[in-house]
Amino acid sequence: MAGRLTGQIIPLTDLYFMNPLNCNPAVAGSNGALNTVLQYRNQWIGFNNAPKNYSLLADAPLSRNAGTGFFLFSNHVGNSDETTIMGNYAYRSELSKGTLAFGLGFGGTWYHVNWKDLEAADPDDEVLLTEPVTAFLPDFSIGAYYYSRNFYAGFSLPFFLSHEFNEVTGKYTLVNRFNEYRYYFSGGCTVALNPGIKIMPAFMAVVRPGHAPQFSMSVRSMIKDRLGMGVGYRNKNIFSALLQVQVNKQFNLAYAYDYDLGPLGEYKNGSHELALNYLFSFERKVTGPRQF
Repeated sequence: MAGRLTGQIIPLTDLYFMNPLNCNPAVAGSNGALNTVLQYRNQWIGFNNAPKNYSLLADAPLSRNAGTGFFLFSNHVGNSDETTIMGNYAYRSELSKGTLAFGLGFGGTWYHVNWKDLEAADPDDEVLLTEPVTAFLPDFSIGAYYYSRNFYAGFSLPFFLSHEFNEVTGKYTLVNRFNEYRYYFSGGCTVALNPGIKIMPAFMAVVRPGHAPQFSMSVRSMIKDRLGMGVGYRNKNIFSALLQVQVNKQFNLAYAYDYDLGPLGEYKNGSHELALNYLFSFERKVTGPRQF
């Protein structure tokens, strides 16, 4: 009897500096006002049934020391659909040169897979299920986040629970396996070269026991706090081009296109990603919004 272990899909993104809440609940409320991000990613163009996902994130401060937020993530790939909703709470403490926050995320994923959409090489294969499977898979995230006006660093353990499917009962059971954990590290800063040009490097690394680390890095230049251009790299030879436009102090949009220079690049035409960010207000002591 074969078994399957399922964990929630953590959103893959080249614009991780735009939406850190989806993998670190401690970010909630850090912008000092109601902050929203709408994101779309069309991945592996040229592949049939390639992943397409959408996400909506919103967070806001509850008080001087607390913030809350949520994100909604929908992912479709092949014959499966996942819809995740997570609520987040963060507690912040002011330090001498910045703010340190700790966060908790809680929610889950509605998972649906229709096995009838697949064509089996062996029509009599008993392992392949013939009935659709629908389940709600609860999950949790924890994280820490330090930030100042021109610097941030984060550590998180998002979606750390796993779910094992029982072929006999047709149901998922909740399991907790340390070797399935994915530890996220992120950071970035803003360096002013002169009054009109800023350089903004950022990175994200994912460490999983027994596996090679995954990492993404990018660097953008921001001109007059309006137009940003940059490049990114994700291990396994995936490069990206980044474009960011700060329309005004509240509305920010970004676009990324990545291309695989490895063997798979011959069969797909890259991935497109778009993010729209709107900050409903901002603190009076802030002269302009952070571009991360």
